[in-house]
Amino acid sequence: MDVAPIRVLSPAWAKGPARIENGEIALDEECAEVYTFKSPEDSERMAFDLAALSRQGATERDAVGFAGRYGLLWHGADDLGSGECREPLQEWWTEAGRLNLVGALYQAIMDSKRGGSEKPIQSLLRRSVAIGFPFLRSEGEDYVQSYIAGASILLQDMINDGLNAGPNEIPPSSAGKRRCSWGLAAVGPGEFRLAQYPPDLLSRAYSAIAALIANNVATRSCKVCGKLFRPKSQRSVACEEHVNTYRSRRWREDKETAGE
Repeated sequence: MDVAPIRVLSPAWAKGPARIENGEIALDEECAEVYTFKSPEDSERMAFDLAALSRQGATERDAVGFAGRYGLLWHGADDLGSGECREPLQEWWTEAGRLNLVGALYQAIMDSKRGGSEKPIQSLLRRSVAIGFPFLRSEGEDYVQSYIAGASILLQDMINDGLNAGPNEIPPSSAGKRRCSWGLAAVGPGEFRLAQYPPDLLSRAYSAIAALIANNVATRSCKVCGKLFRPKSQRSVACEEHVNTYRSRRWREDKETAGE
């Protein structure tokens, strides 16, 4: 039986010029442009760009650039004119870091699964001291598979927290407002799709990453900028923005090696 794809629906959003004031990022409400996401690929790009704000060297200018392309994380088109389209920048850095960690853990799990070794996951967890992980005895018969299974549950919980916990709450918060809801959408005469309704950019970002994971779509970190991206082929090692940069770098390195 074929299963119809899930439609991801969301309210109209607002993007445009932004500025940093007193530790907050504020959208210029008068100049903001209202828009909607047209495709899953648009959501993926937004999710990858948000996670990229956590990379070393990211600045306030990068956050302002993100707002210019996508808007704020929790304030959309309905908030224009309220004078409240501003959010603490520190919370942006925190959320970007969490989302980037989700992407990194997914890659580590896939690497461990392909290589039959716990080491890719282990290496990531050792660098991420904030993550707890159950103790497993390495001499156990199914140690590697148990390790991958434990990491998979950890990833599951991180994704579900991102989808369902309330904004500015510590997941999982029973008092927090649920981010995503589900329903049936009529997409044509007599045609229906199961639909997910993420009400803000952050939950939409988690939804996009969750869809990639559920469909076993490979992701990688760009060799140039470190940003997560979906490779077009097994040989892709750089995001679209830096493909030519990577090729030029390799050409120079090969030329220097040949001249030795």
